[in-house]
Amino acid sequence: MNRLTTLLLCSALVMTTASCGFRLRGSYDIPADLKQVHVASWDEYAELTRKVEDRLKVNDVKLLKDPSKEQSLIILKRDNLSERTLSLFSDGQVAEYQLIYSTQFELLVPGKEPQRYDIEVVRQYQDDPNRALAKEKEKRLLVSEMRAEAADKILRTLASSQVR
Repeated sequence: MNRLTTLLLCSALVMTTASCGFRLRGSYDIPADLKQVHVASWDEYAELTRKVEDRLKVNDVKLLKDPSKEQSLIILKRDNLSERTLSLFSDGQVAEYQLIYSTQFELLVPGKEPQRYDIEVVRQYQDDPNRALAKEKEKRLLVSEMRAEAADKILRTLASSQVR
């Protein structure tokens, strides 16, 4: 009786989870036109490029080494990191920054109109001049996380794109 109850509860949990649209983070329904793509970038070894390619592979997208006119193309443009001062200490040193990471990409699908997208990720960063080394390490980690979020946004955009 106890095994039957456990089996029924597990079955109900699985059916509830499946019926509500639950999906693992990072898995997207990529359109069929984008199941084989070439990723072009201003720097093929850039962190953003690697993160986008990794996420495409996880979502069963075949990455082509050479671009062809018959296959889709994702062109990653230069990324940019800028800072804006949010607050100052009483002695005039910067206490808090706003980090703005932005990039653009173009989606070229054969026989369709090219599409261009802008991606922006914003974070606040508290600075402490007395702990410069630790804060620099924290900032590098934060920028890396911002690039990961930008890569996720790119895949969400691809998944939701209406390839015209």
